[in-house]
Amino acid sequence: MHLRERKALVVLLVDLSDVSGSFLPRVRDLIGPNPVLLIGTKADLLPKGTEQDKVLEWMACVLAARLNVLDAQLLSAKSGEGMGGAVKAVMQQRNGRDVYVMGAANVGKSLFIGALLDLLHAEQGGRMSRLPISSATPGTTLRTIPIDAFSGGSKLYDTPGVHLPHRLSAQLLPSELSSFAPRGRMKPYTPPPAEATQGASLFWGGVARVDIVKAPQALRLSFCGFGLRVTSCATEEAEAYHLQEAGVSLTPPNDPESAAALGPLQLRKKVQLSLTQGRHTADIAVSGLGWVAVSCLPTLLATSAVEMQLEIDIWVPAKVEVFLRPPMPVGGLPAETEAGSAEVTLADVRKAGAPGLGRYEGRGQYAGEAEEGPRGRAGSGRGGRRAGADDGRGRGGGHSVRNQASNKPE
Repeated sequence: MHLRERKALVVLLVDLSDVSGSFLPRVRDLIGPNPVLLIGTKADLLPKGTEQDKVLEWMACVLAARLNVLDAQLLSAKSGEGMGGAVKAVMQQRNGRDVYVMGAANVGKSLFIGALLDLLHAEQGGRMSRLPISSATPGTTLRTIPIDAFSGGSKLYDTPGVHLPHRLSAQLLPSELSSFAPRGRMKPYTPPPAEATQGASLFWGGVARVDIVKAPQALRLSFCGFGLRVTSCATEEAEAYHLQEAGVSLTPPNDPESAAALGPLQLRKKVQLSLTQGRHTADIAVSGLGWVAVSCLPTLLATSAVEMQLEIDIWVPAKVEVFLRPPMPVGGLPAETEAGSAEVTLADVRKAGAPGLGRYEGRGQYAGEAEEGPRGRAGSGRGGRRAGADDGRGRGGGHSVRNQASNKPE
């Protein structure tokens, strides 16, 4: 019997450092009308100064429209922060049903289940007859595993992590993934205004390119990710520069051979936004890498709505997806800006527990977006295997180069 035909509580995990990329596509087809407890993992990686209650409300409002969300929680299974609230939510919403824990690969699912079982055993008197079985690849479960964790006959099911081909990790070699693996809190990097201006292109490592086609001088772009360099050059030189420097100064990929196998960056999305002074207007998320926060400082230079228009082109490897989403309220962004507020609150979601509630309307409004380029390139042969290796920093090549702040534990 398929899960959508069972009566169950679904605990759906998303990675807070990659919400758009780790959210399971077509999850509604998998779970049917079953209620969902939405869990944001890796809260300990969010930038310093982030108010987690605002992130919780943002996550619930952005994702609740797609699902029958009963409640939402943020946690770090690694540190234990928030686990008590998650256990309480599971027990309150279970109502005698089986519980299925679902999520993308490497979202922290196995760690969450281990912490959940420990707390159930210690605090709720739960019992477990067998532990989850993982493959040789860390953080991945081989098959759906029933765990005798509750009294009354219902079970906890650990499901296999879903490998999503649209995430950047599926396109890189194992040795290249370590260059942007989290090593502590995320530290957003905002390039100097002279580098992030109309007519400039910003490379994020060698795997993403942001072309600023049209923008006011007050535009600020903040790169929210882990460890990769941000390099600036003129857009008219960008294609030739990437061809020459990918795998050399623009890493990952870690070497020219790997860059050739990955192929040229493709125009994935053309974004058009109407900026608002003093506002964090939107995020442009690259699946599996992070996101670029788009904001605008207060300015006296723009005197009309036309002058506040932004046009940006996003280039990424074949198959990698790019998402435009409402702004995630995190710390470390330009101090003169703030995110729009949600009209639908987490309290509304908890009260109604029904799909269709989560339409987020921030104060910064979208002028629109268009998707470009082919959907992907077949036969790359580059799987999402995990391993650690050097992160290959390379040379600057005479162009403006800045390091995104290192992410060492604080």
